[in-house]
Amino acid sequence: MRATVALVLSGFLAAVLLTREPTTGVVAAGSIGGVDSGVVVLAGAVIAAGLVAALVRRAALASATGIGAALTAGASLLAASPDMAVPIGTIAGGVLLGAASVLAGATSARRAWLAAATVGGLFVGGLVESLDPGRREVPGRYAEYVLASEQPTPVVVPIVAALTAVAWVWTTLRSDLPAAPDRRSTPIPGRVVVPILAGTAVLAAASTAAGVAIDVAAGPAWTIGSIVVLLALIVLGAALGRRWPRPSVGIGVLVLVCLTSLADGPPWDNLWFVAGLLVLPAAAAFLFASVVRTPTATGWALGLAVPLAVSVPAVRDVGWTAYTPLDAPTTSLLGDVVLPLGIVVGTVLVAGIGIALLGRRAP
Repeated sequence: MRATVALVLSGFLAAVLLTREPTTGVVAAGSIGGVDSGVVVLAGAVIAAGLVAALVRRAALASATGIGAALTAGASLLAASPDMAVPIGTIAGGVLLGAASVLAGATSARRAWLAAATVGGLFVGGLVESLDPGRREVPGRYAEYVLASEQPTPVVVPIVAALTAVAWVWTTLRSDLPAAPDRRSTPIPGRVVVPILAGTAVLAAASTAAGVAIDVAAGPAWTIGSIVVLLALIVLGAALGRRWPRPSVGIGVLVLVCLTSLADGPPWDNLWFVAGLLVLPAAAAFLFASVVRTPTATGWALGLAVPLAVSVPAVRDVGWTAYTPLDAPTTSLLGDVVLPLGIVVGTVLVAGIGIALLGRRAP
């Protein structure tokens, strides 16, 4: 129970930190142009998650890493400027996700809880952050235009970070940490690749989802209700995936989510919105929970980190000067619809085939 609480808070916090709006800027320039700093930071976070999961073997070190990452993320949001808080928090999120993967160990139940929490943070992290009092007046995407003295102080995420650190301490004091893995055992490649393929499938499907806007200006009750409904669907998907592990079913549902993007005009566009808002989160949790028996800690960390680092949450919070982005008009059915959608669906299907083949080879 104690480890489960630490896993849920860690996965959720890591997802929120990895999906925050990245800072922009050029960190390197040369003959081929500049490199966006946000991309570099996100890549560093994914690498950090994989390295921590691969190299940390002692339970005490994993606990110290998790506590340090949570405290670093919370402190950076409170003490550092937004330009520094976002990259520091992003890297800390990757480290925290790696430590949580070690804490999950080889227990399928713990891995399922970590997956559900991470998917939850991916899809409702923006809504949770919108509960900050200052965010109702100045959403995060407009914060760079506000004077430093008028920047809203984050409240919700630092509280979650503090609770995460406390949960890690509680788990450590109660000796609820997993035993160190056997260094003599040789990891099977399929165990590492399977969750990465699952994350790739989720990422590809999310790229076709509608940017569903939930009006946070309607009040905290509406926002909290939306969070509860989405989290309930994610938990339901994870529970079904663990009890009835069928990755092929999860892949099939993700393909259907992709195909609903064809219905982008009224009245059928409501089907597209429902698929992106309700079906996609549950299907993602189902798919991850269906493969919990195969991966190693390294694969599990990378599989969860990849879709977080390179995707934009499908559920977007709107408030101040709220709007829903409009799609560009289609100019070519083949070039703008059939070909891109075919690539996305093909990516999901190839990932599903890989999961099926590697899953059979892994004991």
